[in-house]
Amino acid sequence: MVQTERKSFRFLGFTVLVELRDNPPEGFLEKTAGGCFDDPDDKGRFRVWFLGDLPPLRVISHECWHLYMTILGYMDTHEHTFEELNNEIYAYNFNILFENVLTLLFSMKRYQKAAMEDEEKREVD
Repeated sequence: MVQTERKSFRFLGFTVLVELRDNPPEGFLEKTAGGCFDDPDDKGRFRVWFLGDLPPLRVISHECWHLYMTILGYMDTHEHTFEELNNEIYAYNFNILFENVLTLLFSMKRYQKAAMEDEEKREVD
């Protein structure tokens, strides 16, 4: 049975749905460790997902970047320079998004169970 745990939070006036999944959603490669949908779903939610119970931090940060750029692109379609995007307000908001995704993942039952099992395994080794 495919199991997906979902939780959401609000960011810049939008709902962000975060998923821990057993399998990639339709349209993503089987070997993909995470992903971000290019458009909001039919309920207006931006979606990001991660494969397995303990996604690596590098995958989380990578997908958060895509999620952030997707949301910004949805809000404002004019061209931005790298100099403009290097402004503190963009860095600050990316940090908020990344923190919210991490906090949400850490609060998921799947993540907590896998983290506890991983810790117990390390104590035995």
